Amino acid sequence: MKKLPPFENRMNWGRTLFGLIYLPIHLVLLPLLLPAVLMAMGITDLAEINVYYYVFSVLLILIVYFPYLRANFDPLAERFIHCLLSFLMALGIYYIGTVAVNLVVLGLSSEVSNPNDQLVMDLVTDNGAFRAAVIFMAPIVEEVLFRGALFGGLRKKSRVWAYILSMVIFALCHVWQYALVAMDWTVLIFVLQYLPAAFALAWAYERSNSIWVPIGIHMLINAMSITAADMLAEMV
Repeated sequence: MKKLPPFENRMNWGRTLFGLIYLPIHLVLLPLLLPAVLMAMGITDLAEINVYYYVFSVLLILIVYFPYLRANFDPLAERFIHCLLSFLMALGIYYIGTVAVNLVVLGLSSEVSNPNDQLVMDLVTDNGAFRAAVIFMAPIVEEVLFRGALFGGLRKKSRVWAYILSMVIFALCHVWQYALVAMDWTVLIFVLQYLPAAFALAWAYERSNSIWVPIGIHMLINAMSITAADMLAEMV
């Protein structure tokens, strides 16, 4: 069997540091400040506010990380079959893990739905631009920050902690605000639903050596989730 190439994070220390600094800004400060600014300008639609949020973040990521994103095309060209297999295997890991976790979550909290999923589905129904942002912009931003900067930066020091911290923070960022607003910490049970994706995306990045593999997986997961929700809404 051909030996896998060693993991190589192509993000230099300067961009890694920027990503680690910008990550809490993206998760906490920007969601607090940007809506206030937009509302002062007369923009009050929640879906539209979120579109501006993603547009700002993705433009910043593309400007700062263009050399990194460009360098990550090289493994795709050099080892396309290997990257494709990594893509498919990670996707399988995600779906198997998601089925297992959902059985646990539904057993513990069968009468409560994931508030983040519900909000996203409500917004994509009313706004096509937000749908595009969720499918195409959010994965680029989140993969560069969580897998490129956080996982990749920690991976040089500890593989175990790189997985643990990147998975936990990625999962928490999707639900913590709902628990805080409602002061209902039982909502944190839904953190479990994001752990399979967090593991699969980090594994895909580590195995493929290209951030574009987890970006592609993330885009596909978001697109399929929205499509499934659309089909379910038509059936109801």
